[in-house]
Order: sequence, then C-alpha cells, then structure tokens
Amino acid sequence: LKPKKLMSYYLITIFAIYIAYFVSMHYVKVDVQNRFNQLENKTLSYFASEIEDAKLYNYTLPPLKPTMSNILMYWDEGTQLYQGVKLLLLFPVTFHICYILFIHWSAAFKAHAEYTQTNNPTEAHFCLLQVTHKTGLVHEAKKVYMPKVHHYLYNQEYFQDVEFENERYNIIQQKNEFVLQNFYESQHTIPEHNPEGLSTQQYLKQKQSFGENRIVLKFPDFGKIFMDEILSPYFAFQVFCAVLYALDNFAMYSMFSLAFLLFTEGANVYTKYNSLKQTCKLAPRPTLVKVLRNGEQKEVSSATLVPGDVLIMENNFHEEHFKNEKEPPKKAQQFGPVQQLMNMAMFKIFFKLKELVFGKYQDEKIYKDLFKIEKSDIFPADMILLEGQLIADESILTGEQASQIKEPAESLNEDLLQAHNKIFSGTKLIQVQSEQAKLLVVKTSSQTEQGKLIKTIAFNEERMNITTKDSVMFLLIMFVVAVISAVYTFVRGYENNVCKVSKLFLECLMILTSVIPPDLPTELQLCIGNAIREMRAKKVFSTEPYRILNAGRIKYICFDKSGTLTQSDVKVLGVDDKLTADSVSALLQGKKIVINEIPKMVVAGCQSLTQLKGSLLGDLLEINAFKMIGAQLDEQSVTWDKNQMKIIKRFYFNSAIKRMSSIVETKQGYKLLTKGSPEVIMGMLSRQVPNFNATLQQYVKKGFRVLALAQKDLSPNELNLSRQELETNLQFAGFLVCQTPLKKDTASSIKALKQANHELKVISGDHVVNVAVSSKECGIIDKNQEIFIIQQLEGENAIYHSINAPETSIKTTVEALLAQKAAICLTNSTPALFQCLENPVYAEIFRKTTVFGRTTPQQKAEIVQKFQKLKERTMFVGDGVNDLKALQAADIGIALLEEPDQVQEQAKALEQQKQIPYPSLMLQPGNKPATWTMLGEEANIRAQRKKTSVNYELQVLMREQQIYKQYLKMNNLNKLQKGNDLLGLWTEAFDTEQETDENIKMGDATIAAQFTVKSGSLEGVLDIVRQGRCALATVQMNFKTTALQCLVGAYAMTAMTLNGVRNSDYQMIASSLLSMAIMMNISKAKQNKLISPKQPPRQIVGKYLINSMFLQGIIHCVALYAIQRIAGSQLETVGFNTKFQPSLVNTMVFFVRMMLDTCVTVVNYPGKPHMESLMQHKKLLMSIGIYFGGLVVLLFNVMPEINQMLGFVELSNLHRIQVLAVGLLDFAGCFAVEQVSQQMFK
Repeated sequence: LKPKKLMSYYLITIFAIYIAYFVSMHYVKVDVQNRFNQLENKTLSYFASEIEDAKLYNYTLPPLKPTMSNILMYWDEGTQLYQGVKLLLLFPVTFHICYILFIHWSAAFKAHAEYTQTNNPTEAHFCLLQVTHKTGLVHEAKKVYMPKVHHYLYNQEYFQDVEFENERYNIIQQKNEFVLQNFYESQHTIPEHNPEGLSTQQYLKQKQSFGENRIVLKFPDFGKIFMDEILSPYFAFQVFCAVLYALDNFAMYSMFSLAFLLFTEGANVYTKYNSLKQTCKLAPRPTLVKVLRNGEQKEVSSATLVPGDVLIMENNFHEEHFKNEKEPPKKAQQFGPVQQLMNMAMFKIFFKLKELVFGKYQDEKIYKDLFKIEKSDIFPADMILLEGQLIADESILTGEQASQIKEPAESLNEDLLQAHNKIFSGTKLIQVQSEQAKLLVVKTSSQTEQGKLIKTIAFNEERMNITTKDSVMFLLIMFVVAVISAVYTFVRGYENNVCKVSKLFLECLMILTSVIPPDLPTELQLCIGNAIREMRAKKVFSTEPYRILNAGRIKYICFDKSGTLTQSDVKVLGVDDKLTADSVSALLQGKKIVINEIPKMVVAGCQSLTQLKGSLLGDLLEINAFKMIGAQLDEQSVTWDKNQMKIIKRFYFNSAIKRMSSIVETKQGYKLLTKGSPEVIMGMLSRQVPNFNATLQQYVKKGFRVLALAQKDLSPNELNLSRQELETNLQFAGFLVCQTPLKKDTASSIKALKQANHELKVISGDHVVNVAVSSKECGIIDKNQEIFIIQQLEGENAIYHSINAPETSIKTTVEALLAQKAAICLTNSTPALFQCLENPVYAEIFRKTTVFGRTTPQQKAEIVQKFQKLKERTMFVGDGVNDLKALQAADIGIALLEEPDQVQEQAKALEQQKQIPYPSLMLQPGNKPATWTMLGEEANIRAQRKKTSVNYELQVLMREQQIYKQYLKMNNLNKLQKGNDLLGLWTEAFDTEQETDENIKMGDATIAAQFTVKSGSLEGVLDIVRQGRCALATVQMNFKTTALQCLVGAYAMTAMTLNGVRNSDYQMIASSLLSMAIMMNISKAKQNKLISPKQPPRQIVGKYLINSMFLQGIIHCVALYAIQRIAGSQLETVGFNTKFQPSLVNTMVFFVRMMLDTCVTVVNYPGKPHMESLMQHKKLLMSIGIYFGGLVVLLFNVMPEINQMLGFVELSNLHRIQVLAVGLLDFAGCFAVEQVSQQMFK
C-alpha cells in the first residue's frame, strides 16, 4: 500500500458537506433577517420559562433588540427554520467522528480510505495482512492487520520486510502476487555446515537476514493500552451514551457513568498491563556460549547466535560453571499498620501513578545485563547434534519427563532427521557424555519451538473473538428492537408535537443507544478470565484462554491410552520365548519364569538408556525391563549374568514404524537386536513362529502390553548397511509382557464423562485388542458390550470378527452391524481404518467406532479432524509429544503431564509454609492462635531444652502469636477488598503484578496443547469441561440479562417517557449503585462439581434465548404499564421538555423498575446443573440481598432525608402493597416463562 496522491474521497465528501452546510447557514440567516425586516410588528418576547424565573428572583428583563442572534432565538418562524438547518450539522460531524474512529478500529478501512494498492514494493509504506487464527478444523477467526513495510539496502540490492507478532517476513513477488515469507522459509531450512564454523562475512550476512537471537516482546505502555481501550468501539459507544444523557439534562448521572466507566476500565487495563509484563518475563535472557567461528573457539553472547553457527559444549561443563548456591534468605513479611495501608488498593493506585505514566516493561533487561551474562545449562537455540553425545531434559517444553539421549545426525537432510538428533531452545542440558559435543544452530529467536510457544501465550488476546457470530446475531436482534422503539417514539412525538424536531431526534438517538448493551464485551472477558483463574488454581494452564468456551460445546472426547488412561509406570511381568500354554499361564499367574540368554541379550542391548550419577535415565519400560534381568550399564557397555556387550549403534524408536534396533558387539560377534510392535516384527521374521498370534491374543485380551523381541547375527561387512536393509530375516526371541495399570481416577473420571453424555473414544498406538480391553476396564466400553474389530468394508457389507473369536470372520451388512450396538474397533493393521478415513460413505461407522488401535501420530490427527468434519467439536487428551499433531488439531487439546514425586512434595511443603508465617508456630486445631495455657507449657519446655528463662521464651512465643494475628488480619483485609466489588477490581489487578503461583511460567504450558494439566490426572479434564460449561452458561446468562435490561429501558424511554414518567439524576445514580453490586458478581460463578447429562446449548443465541427473552420482556412491560395505571397515570402524551417532579406515579414506577432488575438476575441465573446454585453463590446472593435491602429501606421510608433527596413521595401502605404485588406477579410470570422455555427447547 502507498499513500493516495489526493486526499481521501471520504474526507473530500466530509469537507464538501461542511462547506455546503455553512453556505446554507449563511443563506438561512440572511433569509430569516430579510423576512423579519418585512414584518410590521417586529417585537420579540422572552420564553415563558425565562419570564417565570425572572419573577421568581425579582429580576426585570431588558427589552429584546432585533439583532440577528435574538431573531434566530426568539422569533418562532426563524427559530424553527434555523434550528432545523442547525440540526443538519449533526450529520457531517457524526460522519467525521465515525471516519476517525473507523480509521483506528479497522485496518481494512484505513487501507481503503487513505492508501492505494501498488505493484512496486519499493513504493510501499504498509502491507495489508489477513490472518486466519484456527480454533479447530472447521472453526476459524479472521483478522486484518496493517504492519509497516521496512526498506533496507544490502549488497547494493533493495529489500523489503514487515514485522508481525515479533517476527520478520520478506516480501517476495511471485508472478502476479506478493507473498510474505519468513527468513527461514526464504532459505534452506537446515543451514549448510562449515567444519570451521561461520566466517566473518557469512556471520554478518546471516545476522542481517535473521537478526539477533533474542525474544523481545514489544508491548505498548500503560498509556497506549488505556488509549486503545478508550477508542475501542464499545467504550466509545458508552461515552457517546453518557454524552447523550448530559444533553438530555442528566448531567450528574452522565458524570457518574463516565467516572465509573473510567474506574472499572482502568482496573481492567492495569490487569492487562501486568499480564503483559508477566508474559515478557517468559523471554529467555542471553547467556555465555562457546562457538566456532573462522576455525577458532570463542565465547560470545547467545544473543549473537545465527543459523549456521557451531556451538561447542564440553563434558566438564557443569563442574566448571555450576555450583550449588543457596538462595539468599527472603525478608520477613511485615504486617505493621503502615504496611497494611500500603497494601490497600486505594493507596496502591496513587503509588503506581508514576510507573503508569513513565514506566516501561522490564522485559529481559538485555541492555542492562548485556555485559553481565553468564554460562547456563539452558540451550539457547534450536540445534542439531553434529558430534558427541549428550542428555537433555525436555520436560519444560514438551512435557516428556524422561530425560532424552541425543546422538549425532547421520545426515542434515531434514527428512532423515530423528527426534534424538534435535535440541530445542529452552530445554536443559543434563550431561555431555563425550569429550565434547558440537551442535549446529538451525533456528533462533521467535522461530524456535520455545519462541513459538511464547508467541502463542503473548498474542492469544488478539484472537479472543470466538463468540463473534453469536454477538453479531444478538446485536442485530437488539438493533431491530431499537429501530422499532425509535420509530414509535418519533411518530407519536411528531403527531402530538411534543417538542422540537431536534429534541425528538435526540430522544430517538438515546433510544437506539440504550437498547444496544455496551458492556457486553467486558462481561464476556470477565467470564473467561474467571474461568482461567479457577483452572490455574488447580494446576491447569492454558496458552489460548478463549478456547475455554469450546470446552462447554464438546461432543467427542478422544483419549490416548498409555500415560493418559493408564499410569506412566510400567510393570514388566517377564519374557515369554516358548509361546506355550504353560508359559502363558505362568506369566498370567505372576509366577517367575526363567529367561533364556537370547531374550536377556535383546532386552539388555536394545534400549536407549543412559546412566547419570548411578541412576538410569530413559523410558520407564526399558528401565524396569533392564532391572528385571539384573543388567548394568557403563557408558556404552552392558553387563548381565557375567556376559558383556558393547552397543555400536542405535536405531531409535520411531512411532511411525513402531520399532527400535541396536547393533551390538558380543563375544560371539556382531548382532542386530530389535524390539517393537508384534505385528511389525512378525513381518520381518525369517520364518513363521508357531502360536505367535494365538499367544499374542491371550496376552492382549488380559490388557497386557506386548513387545516382540528379535535378533540376528551380523558380519562386519553388514555394519554400514541402512536400517531397512538390516531389519530383515530376523529370528524371534520372545514376547516382552508388561502391565500398565489404570490411573487411580481413570474409572471415576470416565464414568462422570459418560454420564455427561459425551461420546468417548480411544486412539492409541497399542494393539487394538489391548486398547479395547483397557477401554472396557475403565468403563469407556460397557462391561456387557461385545467388541467387534472391522477388517474390511465392501460396499454396503462389512467383514469383522469378535475379540473372543479372532479366527472367525463374519460378513454382514453395515446396517446390521451397527444395529447390534457392539463396541466397534478399527486398527491400522486392516484396510477398514483407511476406508473410513477416506470414504465419506462410511461416516456412520466411523462415528460409532470407539477404539482406534495401532495408529501413527499422523493418523491420530486425521481421526480427530474426521470427527471435526462431522460438525462436532472434538477434544483430544494425550500425554506429550507423541500426541502432538492430534492435540494441535483438536478444538480442545489437553496434555496430561505428571510431575515428579519430589516436585509434588516441594509444592505441598510450600503450600504448608504459606498457611503460617513460622513452621514451628504454636497453633490450635484449624490454625487458630494458641491459648495462654499452650504458650505457658511450650515456654517451660523450651526453657528447659535451651537452658533459658521461661519469661524470655514466653516473650518470643507471644511475639510470634502477635505477628500471626496480624497475618490473619491482613488475609481478612485482602478478602474484604476482593469482596468489595469496586476495590476488588483493583486488588485483583495489583495481585497479577506480583509473582504468584497463578502466573504462567515456562513449563506450565507446553508446545503440545492449548491446555496443560500439571497434575497428570484425568480430574483436570473434568475441571476443563466443568469450567467450559460454566463459562458457556454464564455467557448466555449475560446475553439474556443485558438484553432484558435494555428492552425494559427501551419501553421506559419510549411509552413511559411520553406518558410523563420521569427519573431524577439522583434516582438513576442510586439505581446504578445498587445494580452495580449485582453486575460485578454475575460472572464470578463457580462450576458445579457434578457434570450433568444435560449439555449446555452449543449456540448462545438460539430459539430458547430469543423466546424466553422476548416473553419476559413483554411481562416486564405489562408490569410497568399496570403500575402506571394503578398510580393514576392518565397515559396522556406530554413533551420531552417536561422536567422531573416528585409524584406518586414516578415513585411507584421507580420502585417497580428496581424490583424488575432484581427479577431479571434471579430468574435468569442458570444455576445447576452447570454452575453452583444461587444459594451457593454467596457473593451474588449477598449483592442481591443488599440490592433488595436498599429497595426496602427506600420503599418503607426508613430514612426520610434520603427519600426526599431522591425525589420520592411518601407512599401509603396500600401503595406499598401494590408495588410489592406487581413485583411478585412479574417475578412469578417470568419464572414460569423461563421454566416453560427450558422445557420446550431442551
């Protein structure tokens, strides 16, 4: 895009209208003056209201002179014409303001209005981007951005790039279009490796292309964020409403609305500001690294690394640079009166003013700490291991708890690289096992896996428009209602000539604005924020919070088996190399079986274990099998039963081919040892093994996990053959039989999800029968349900077999198969799975399939996407990187990560320390302060033990108790502040500034999924489903309650206002203050612990909401009409200029209106089954009680001075009863409508 040569035609149109307007105004003035001068009687008179005011203050009004201003103001004919033309100024001014705001709101509009498209990149100033943020296969959100184009000269060539979300993109011209290509896509993915490292010229070229290896999150300061919020559409709309109220003689209420708006919005902005500050802290700081450049080793900052650099790590890395240092003791927390005042939200506001105005983000302190960098065991970039061997801990990024052995890559061809060749930025070095390790830097800064994760967390708020469709539909309905109300007001007012046309236009405009709820986005944001806070407290973290609403709409929940439904720990039962009935029976009964030397050799040699400080690191199954045979590992040598072998080469396990192999050297010569899936190994054997399939079926039917072992002799000439050439003509060595018991909460969690009417699926790489048996054990498949495995589909027929009779294949029609209501299984070992994935004819079979076995990671993702194509939202629950593709493809991806036992123990100890300031503090049961008797006894004990005086020990104990009481007082003060609706906003805002356990840290979220459950428990899945349902129900409640309040407001501003009903400024402020208590607590409802079979509505704005909303709106309008008639209103049309006067009608209508506001909340509060009931929601219940209590105080004139100030007349007991009766009847009618609507549209 380049700037237009001429002014935007929008501005030309606006200025032309301005010119035409001022010319018309001049013509009108001249015409009015000429016509006035032609009059015989040129006397002007004051308005009646001015004459009355003058009499009231004994003031004599001077005679009016026939000046132009007096003629236009006091001559009736001139005034009407002048005011009518003057009103026309509203259109160009409004158009101009809207133009300015739309330029700020919409990048597409700004591009269209101020810029023109160019085919020459060198002329471009900006670039128009349309970015699609996917929230699943069939759900996406689009947003337009307009980043600036940067021009630079390199090697006498001009280049253009843009920066978007902290990443730079080249502008590349391909044929007739421009393509954005990041710097990694524009060059080879894997940089060329120079054995001597990069030369100076190569380094400078790479640095020019890729920039520095730093993740600097460039967020705006508080002022910029606050200004963006003020200029946002909804905030501007609210300010516009307040201005209209000020023009309609409600100046005090208008000022109150603006002050409250700025106060609440300021708290929300400060929360966002602190959240961005915490996100900045995720960015890694530069460290000192050793690189090879120009053939020399040198120590440089990691910020200077570029793709192609060669990093060097030596085996004495930890011993030289990392010594255990004790953390400095933390200062004791003070609880004095000054500290209490400092911690109060109102005082914090003033102390933070300087930071808000002048402060900037403390990101990674690069510039301050550039010369203070130190060595670190954290890898600074994504790299490939070229030489040597090392051990890395990838749990902080991938969630895999087992340490990974990394070995050098045989080739830099990306298609041939394996996971054990790759090093990820942000992961931790455990040990270098060779003399030194050389690593090739592949990706830096935001292109690393760590950088992508930080970007996902940092920019998720840009994508929070998941309810756009529902919001647009809702606002469209409300706009139609607003137009009808405005037209009614204009027609009735114009027919009765109630006021000037300009005043009538103003009233109609107020009606249009009042019916469209301006605070809806804020309520939605509060709802999502509350759900995320609740989950973080339960160790559930999210990189994309807006997806929580999808969790309430989930239909299919897919599970991985190993590590998800079952425990990560694996119990190895033994090795069966005989495949006889006796050997199977012995293993199933838990008897010890003598393992022959060949199976022992395969178990000992075919593994990817390593030893660190006397402990084995690696896969738990391999560790337990290794220990079972009594083997010992020493670097690359393995010893067992006085036998020894050396591991020459490893072909690591690959989930796509489902096997691993090792080349070892024994006394007898070289051997290839292989283990893997029995189906895969069976195809590699040199001959068929008797009872292979029958024995395998016996084990998997019991739910055991089985690996096949095989081996063969190798000659020295065969050592350099490829893996495919080596893994042939193997000799069977036995079955390694393992047991993976279910997690403790698996069965109960599955039962809860099934009762909630979710369709549960299992997608696993294990044997289909094993997965089916485990599914039956945990309850996904019913105990009495038959299990069929479909082998092939032929047109309308299906060939299948039961797991109880695998040798017997049955052919029947698909319809007959589905009618049997058996649990259907598909496996990668048969064509049926591929047929269901590729052919839409078999969609019904696919939908009713419960178990998918022997699936590859890619097939897991394809299965999830197939469910999404059925127009249903899908959740996938896995346990790490093996499920990465499926987790990312799902609408809701949940990674279950089990924390090590020591981490859980540390967390428990930390939680206990938080409960009391001193671990040794004397307390009563329930952490209550100790009694005098307890203190005296403890003082005697301590004095005898320490040989000190009792008085001294008693003084120490009393001081501890005093500090503890102050600690409790501070906790109560914080709870009080958070319970206060207004101060609570700022208190929570300040809480987000401090580093607490609720702040997300690296390791809390992973690259694998949008949601991470750190407890590793399926209870975390239930928490996400509960919170999703609760959030969805809360959002629908917010839509309905705001709509009802706006509908009642529209009726009050149309029919009631024309009938003469008025409110004073003070009445509107009092009503707003009482309503505020309810509004601030509506979105804080907690989820119901029991997941109901009744699912929440998947569409927020549907038939149920529209039916209930409009019927309740009609009942409310009837109630207001009835109270007007009861109060004696004649329902005659009066002018809008009629001022408020205390009257019986105004008083009774106000009280009924307040009761209707309470009714809207109480009737439409969803409560159970998805949320806690109204009686359990203490804060909301208390706020309703305060609201109703305030109403009773005003209704019964408990404080006459307040009633008089608000403009109420004293009601008789009969009138009070009538007000209460109308309110109760309204409540009963709305309650009945809500219940009937729920039954009709459930």
